[in-house]
Amino acid sequence: MGARWNVVSGVAWRTLKNALTNPQIFLPTMLFPLFFFTAFAGGLSQLREIPGFDYPPGYTAFQFVFVLLQSAAFSGVFTGFGVARDFENGFAKRLLLAAPHRSGIVVGYALAAVLRWVVVAAILTVVALIAGMEIGGGSVDIVG
Repeated sequence: MGARWNVVSGVAWRTLKNALTNPQIFLPTMLFPLFFFTAFAGGLSQLREIPGFDYPPGYTAFQFVFVLLQSAAFSGVFTGFGVARDFENGFAKRLLLAAPHRSGIVVGYALAAVLRWVVVAAILTVVALIAGMEIGGGSVDIVG
């Protein structure tokens, strides 16, 4: 367990460090969802006035869920670009030879993608709340 966790944490740390030190890797992951949220929630916010649009929390909350899922996809895609870059420059070959547990490599990349998404989701949630999104439930509704 210890050796596998070392691989997971090492790969995740390296991936996150590369994402934060290279703005061209991290900024699109954050800016695209923010742009889509402000464009759709701001520009189309009057859709809640259309007869038949029966969603009590409003269009902003409706749009927030879509953009939140989209941001998760962007985080995964841009982490995949990082994996491809690692294979192109030869780092992945060295990693495959050195890692005692190869499953830790995959889990490390996945953990990095999730952590990138958590950062973007937190920023997106703050922007949505500032934009007037209403939360129509509580933690009990999330858990079930």
